[in-house]
Amino acid sequence: MAIINNLALSMGGGIISLKQQAKQAENTVSILIGLGGTGVDCIREIKTQVYSRIEPDGGEDATVARYRHIRFLGVDADNANASKEEESDNKKSIKTLSLSEDEAFTLAGSGIRIEDIKKASDVFTQYNWVSDDIEQTELDGAGAGGVRQVGRFMLMTRAADFMTNLENMISDAKVGLENPEVAVHIFSGMGGGTGSGTFLDVCYMVREILKGEKKSYTCGYFFMPDVNVSHVRTERVKKYIRVNGYAAMQELDYCMNLENNHGKFMQEYTGGKLIEWNRNPVDFCHLISALDNNGNVREDAYNYAMRVTSEYVFEFLVKGAPGTFTMKQHVNNLPMLKRTAEQERYYGYYVGYLSIGASSAIVPLKEINTYLATRLFERFSQVGKDIPDESDVWNFTVGVFGEDKSDKDIQSRVYDALYATLQGDSKEAYKQWDGSASQMEKNGDQEMVYFYEGQTSEKKGILAKNKERLLDAKNRDSLISRVKKIMYTVITDINRGPVFGFNILNGANEFSIDNVISGLITTNTEKLNSLRTHTKGKKDAWNDAKKGWDDHNLINRGVRYNTYVNKTYDLEQQKYLDESYMYMDELLNSVKLQVRNMSSNYYSVLSQTFKNLRETFKDNSSVLANGTIFDEVKGFEKALINIEDPNLQQALIGELRKVTPSTVFKQLIEALIKDEKAWKSDTQIARVVTGYFVGNNGIFRDFADKTIENFLEIAYDTDNMVEIAKRIETDWLRDMYSASAPLFSKDNNVCPGDIGDMCRLSVPDGAISLKNAANTFISSNQKIKLAEVETKDRILFLTSGMAFPMSACKDISEVERQYYSSTRIGTHYYEGKGCLNIGFCDWRDLPFLTPIDRIEDDKKLPDMAVKRRNHILQIYSGIEKYQLCKDKGNYKRTLFIVNDNYDEELNLLKNDVEHYYGDEKTSATAMREKRDELLDRVDKLRVHSSDLEYCDETQYSIAVVGKTTTETDFNRLLRDMICYSPVMLMEAEKSIKKLENGNKTLTELEEKIKSVDATLSKLADKEKVIFFNALFTGVIKLGKSTGEFTPIDEDGIEDETICLSKMDDEFEYNDILPYQVYKTFITLDSKTKNIMKEMSNKVINGSDEKVAEIVTELTKTFSNKNYKVWLSDANGNHTGDKEEIKEFLKETMRRFKTQCMKYDIEVEQ
Repeated sequence: MAIINNLALSMGGGIISLKQQAKQAENTVSILIGLGGTGVDCIREIKTQVYSRIEPDGGEDATVARYRHIRFLGVDADNANASKEEESDNKKSIKTLSLSEDEAFTLAGSGIRIEDIKKASDVFTQYNWVSDDIEQTELDGAGAGGVRQVGRFMLMTRAADFMTNLENMISDAKVGLENPEVAVHIFSGMGGGTGSGTFLDVCYMVREILKGEKKSYTCGYFFMPDVNVSHVRTERVKKYIRVNGYAAMQELDYCMNLENNHGKFMQEYTGGKLIEWNRNPVDFCHLISALDNNGNVREDAYNYAMRVTSEYVFEFLVKGAPGTFTMKQHVNNLPMLKRTAEQERYYGYYVGYLSIGASSAIVPLKEINTYLATRLFERFSQVGKDIPDESDVWNFTVGVFGEDKSDKDIQSRVYDALYATLQGDSKEAYKQWDGSASQMEKNGDQEMVYFYEGQTSEKKGILAKNKERLLDAKNRDSLISRVKKIMYTVITDINRGPVFGFNILNGANEFSIDNVISGLITTNTEKLNSLRTHTKGKKDAWNDAKKGWDDHNLINRGVRYNTYVNKTYDLEQQKYLDESYMYMDELLNSVKLQVRNMSSNYYSVLSQTFKNLRETFKDNSSVLANGTIFDEVKGFEKALINIEDPNLQQALIGELRKVTPSTVFKQLIEALIKDEKAWKSDTQIARVVTGYFVGNNGIFRDFADKTIENFLEIAYDTDNMVEIAKRIETDWLRDMYSASAPLFSKDNNVCPGDIGDMCRLSVPDGAISLKNAANTFISSNQKIKLAEVETKDRILFLTSGMAFPMSACKDISEVERQYYSSTRIGTHYYEGKGCLNIGFCDWRDLPFLTPIDRIEDDKKLPDMAVKRRNHILQIYSGIEKYQLCKDKGNYKRTLFIVNDNYDEELNLLKNDVEHYYGDEKTSATAMREKRDELLDRVDKLRVHSSDLEYCDETQYSIAVVGKTTTETDFNRLLRDMICYSPVMLMEAEKSIKKLENGNKTLTELEEKIKSVDATLSKLADKEKVIFFNALFTGVIKLGKSTGEFTPIDEDGIEDETICLSKMDDEFEYNDILPYQVYKTFITLDSKTKNIMKEMSNKVINGSDEKVAEIVTELTKTFSNKNYKVWLSDANGNHTGDKEEIKEFLKETMRRFKTQCMKYDIEVEQ
């Protein structure tokens, strides 16, 4: 026996009145997709609620509960109806409805060889992302084995099928609607292998499919790792749930913020389908935790999360009163609250998430209906029996076959009665031949023989006709019709019923009509065999009589005539009896087969159906006796009225007393018989039974028509609506509101202050007292919005935490540590390969969920996390150092990257340095000039590398939004936001490495350039000799404030005079004559200097008197007085290079005095 899930409270079913069910949301298609074990569990929970509380298509006229516009799709590695998250411990204590075959999408599993995919990567480009280190063992079996990449791989092998399936589902769900809104709800755990490994792909495939829809939106419901960890004992499983969960959260957070972190890319799917990942995966992203708002793990956290999520989503599926506050309006508060949260945030995280909480107080309408049905079934079970005894079987048999009035045993009497029925008119005696011997002599014996044979043939015809009549099921007087007629009386009799009736027919029982018929067949066979022992004798006697007649004479003619006629009569009668027993045998065997067929094809099914019903209501009785009317989840649902309530019990007992058990039992069986097709499906059986109890003509229809307010009148024993409203407000609403806090515990260190929240209080449309109570309560709390909905059985608070960061989830730092302590392969979607159109394809480098500012000085981080953190901070330090992030106004910062001009300038500089270094013929002046030029270029390239000349503006911009009261706040936010963008970090790192390498090269070039300074010093010393020789020999002619040089070639021809100094702004040091002359000298070309050298040497090599004369003249210029004036001017007018000037003047005076001493000349004071 099996219970019927749709009717069993323990399986989420029960007796549900259509009048107590809600109408579906109008012109809306709702697609609910469950991924992996957790996701499938959730949509099964929602399906259970839908089938219990939403009116199916067609209402009362529906032959089967169908919801064309609400569709379920469970995606899992194997049986989507098995609640089987990895190594869960009694995860689903509450049973839920199964998914139908067309609602379950099974992924590829065993038989896949990962090595073949790796080898064929050129062909199977959609699998390029698979990690090279994943081993075949991780694909053994049907499941994902807790490995996210394996789960993803299994989806990828059927991606095209999945999208086709979903497209067809949406298309079919839209039939009958006009331009409907399409809402897709996606559910997944984040810590396993299948759901966690597929949810992002599914989200983007859904996005792709919905592109053609005019009105659509998507909601994601993602269960945090703690939801699954809360009911798992094995530490190994707990660990990979946390590791997988953190990786999945990183990826979700990254994709939800693609617009700001610039991580857009393409993914290829089977069939060559390319899908853009260019926006957040869902429009509304719900994070569901096991923690309450105080940070404590909820009791029975897994089931609690399922029920809260189910109730939340259920509100999207039902119709609201005109103008009421809808769930779409509820979630549409997110963008406004998100903008507010962004303005208030301390860190650069994404703040677009929602959390959900719920609390409901219900009148258990389904349970009340089921209670009435169960108590009635208990009364059915208190009478009657299942197994008939022999007398019951014989009584039934006599009713079918009849009974002969005699002193024989019952079987003989039944046989005789049935045999007589078969014989009918054929049992009448043969008519006697009235001919004569002379007539036979004259006409022969054929006339007489034909006379008897004709009667035998006529009797056989009667037997055949009677047999057919008795076997014709369409004949109301046939044996099988009699079975049906009498069986109807049996199965509708409360003291006997369908099981009893079936067992009368069931040959497997110790005694049944099958046994009776078998006994009758045996009796008939014995009679036939006994008859046939005389057949040969009668045939021989007839042959002898015929021979005697053929040989008769006049003397014995009369005797032999009579003998021949009598033996012919005897022989034909023998033939008739033989035929009658043969027909009886055929009749009995045929009716036995008919009974067996009817027994197995009809009454067996009916019997099993009734036994299943009986077992179902027995199970319901146990549930009701244990008081587990509601979901076993603690604190989610509470009863506005309990079945044990004395007032309600009185009403229920009164309702039960209205019915007569024997009458309603008969009506139940008649209802089942009337709809034989329903027996093939538990769902349809449930429909028939539900209609029997609470349908338009149901025996408890009056009770099923009661509204929630009717039951509140019973509970509070008053019909005063004002009093009821007051009681509801004071007794229920405040506690319910408090209990509806979202499943989320905030870490105030990461997310200081309050997060936005919205609450929706829904009451049944038309429930005046409840609406009044709600309005009074809401008047003191403006965050609560009232919704009047089609849901008939409850008051419901739905509270959403809105606009908070994922990193605000409490204890996420601990999960983060476990993740960075693991080296699991295949944990991320991409581990270094497989993304199209983007360089960032190693999601192991996704940013920390915790803001970088919070972990910068964390001493407890694992080594891998420390390495990752330091790397990120190093990149950001480089961004600051090289000023790669530039102010674009309005708190906007844009990343700039080093362009090709930098490389070209660096290469050109390298070439110029090599050329400069290798040119030995370059003069000191030219070398000095080139040196200074090259060093200037080195300095420029080093200092101005971030200038627009060498950097290009990228598309990667950050709008710094948050608490930016101080520059410190701004810089913290800016750093955090950039560190949350791995694409920006990656692009910046490329430029930083280029600049670091460039700076290293520039340092090397600078050292190389400066390595010629010793040579330049020597050359400078030589040039000074030329200069001073020219100066002290009069080749350079000095005036009071002028200096000039007139080149004379070998032929004595003078060239144009060169002005070396004069009182003009052109000459910066004209107030210090010798220094200005020298500064101009060093700018002269080598040829001029050589001429000056030759001219000086000519003077020196001339007479000493001439030189002495010239030196004596110069003493006026190089007097101690002038020297002091020059020093004063250097200090006063040339502070920047006064030391160099003073050193030059000191050297000049020293050299001049030496020259004077040589010629015994005194220097003027």
